[in-house]
Amino acid sequence: MRKPAKIAPLRIRPGTVRDIPAIVSLIRALAKYERLTRYCKTNAKRLRRDGFGRRRFFETLICTRGGRPIGYAVYYFAYSTFGCTPVLFIEDILCCRRSAARAPAKPS
Repeated sequence: MRKPAKIAPLRIRPGTVRDIPAIVSLIRALAKYERLTRYCKTNAKRLRRDGFGRRRFFETLICTRGGRPIGYAVYYFAYSTFGCTPVLFIEDILCCRRSAARAPAKPS
């Protein structure tokens, strides 16, 4: 009987400037999945400025398996004046199905 192949664990970590090409690719994959590619205006230069510049408008998390990015989340904080409380807004969250199955994520 064969032993099952060992699967590298998923890792979740904050995104960095070096992840921008992967983030662009994953955003486009999400747009394709949602059948919204004609509306996807994703641009590496603007992502760098808005997510990793002096004034950050969003944060990212990157999910990797074996060092390869397979998912991402883009989020930001807002404030509810009626609730008088901070709010976490998740803009996008995606993990490629074939790459994510079979192992729980481990925060890095």
